[in-house]
Amino acid sequence: MPNPPSDAGRPICTKTGFCTRGTSQSWLTKSWGLPSIFWPTIRSTSASNPSRRPLTSGSRLSTSSLRNASTDLGRINTLLDTHYALSGAYVALGAKVHISWELAETQSTQILVSDRVVIATEDLLTPDADFFSAISQRVQSAIIEVEVVRANRQPLPTLKSYSLLLAASSLMHRSSPQILDRSYEILNHLIDRHPKLAQPKAWLAKWYVLRSVYGGTSEPQREGGRALSLTQRAIDLDPGDSMSLAMQGHVYTHLLDNPDLAKERLEHAITVNPSDSLAWLYKSVVQAMWGDSGDAVTSAARALALSPIDPSLYYYHALHASALLADGQATEALAAAQESLRLNQLHLPTYRVLLTAQVMAGQTAAALDTKRRLEVLSPGFSLATYEKSGNIESRTKQQTILALKTLGNR
Repeated sequence: MPNPPSDAGRPICTKTGFCTRGTSQSWLTKSWGLPSIFWPTIRSTSASNPSRRPLTSGSRLSTSSLRNASTDLGRINTLLDTHYALSGAYVALGAKVHISWELAETQSTQILVSDRVVIATEDLLTPDADFFSAISQRVQSAIIEVEVVRANRQPLPTLKSYSLLLAASSLMHRSSPQILDRSYEILNHLIDRHPKLAQPKAWLAKWYVLRSVYGGTSEPQREGGRALSLTQRAIDLDPGDSMSLAMQGHVYTHLLDNPDLAKERLEHAITVNPSDSLAWLYKSVVQAMWGDSGDAVTSAARALALSPIDPSLYYYHALHASALLADGQATEALAAAQESLRLNQLHLPTYRVLLTAQVMAGQTAAALDTKRRLEVLSPGFSLATYEKSGNIESRTKQQTILALKTLGNR
């Protein structure tokens, strides 16, 4: 069996530099430089929660010498030990900047995604502009899809750890039993490969939570015990890992029905790392289910603000929608659920939130369409099966049960 090369802490995506193809506004290059403004946004997803991000990026300073040069991708791989390269060119014409960019795999030299855009020069001074977020999301999505395909087709021992973690964390959100099983297999392989790392154990605990949310378990307490053990082992390995603490709170919420311990664990995670978006997101879930619904909306909004270009952004929007629904804001919940489905049309829990919001907003016909779509995606879904999953006493679950009863057998 081949030994997988170590890739702990290795940057997997590098920006090689955006070269200039025009001098009509030379201040853009000399004073600011497109790469100087562009790169922090590409990096921000990794920087916001470094403890839980399998996607990392190389520093701008280490790649600045590659700007304005035609650099061979193989050389980049050798010099920087990186797996993907983001490069491009731009020209400033009047008040507009014409930008072309591409993402390539350094080893195979395959171009994964490319585009050309024209934006106003002033937008370059606004790092949170839609342009930057759109490119960041496309870069992340392209890398994740490559790694998912790789993990589905190749023997796990031959793949690098970053590849396995990217694939597993993506696959677990796809709700198909077969895909969930593959995620489980990958995470267990990672745990065996890196027994002293906390992250794979915390992700596997999340896998148990998601399987329960999808209705895939009839023994939530038993699986909750397994998930709790995983999070405790992760915390023992790294007591300062906010993701493991947050995940333990999530286990107490969904599998062990203990809101008090869930809140305590999540507050601890936020104390350890106030910028951990998952901790804020999971805090909103506890608040929506058993606490102050207004606080739930605030916590979910905080999570979104901390991770605006997360690879699982649809997940954030879905839980934001759930918090809004708990707070009685049906119209706002509708918008958030629709945004979640725009990003991922296969996320089953979002359909339940959307259906509930539609019933609360008086949109019965639309709710019936959503219910039929949910039944197609999840043939075993029904009011009876839904009532048996999760905590039936929570506010959010009661809202959905009432909505399903309102629709009846239509």
